Amino acid sequence: MKIAEKVRREHPELDVRVSILGHIQRGGSPSANDRINATRMGVAAVEALLDDQKSIM
Repeated sequence: MKIAEKVRREHPELDVRVSILGHIQRGGSPSANDRINATRMGVAAVEALLDDQKSIM
């Protein structure tokens, strides 16, 4: 988003858009299951950081 904004400022003649590739590749909007899984992964990521875990997947 930051890069897109910079390009918009420097080149106002261009039509700059940001795309979320995961949804484009799958071919649609996120389903309820996608949103639930994303929330769970986000919670796990924050919990790992709070537990001082780094560089893990």
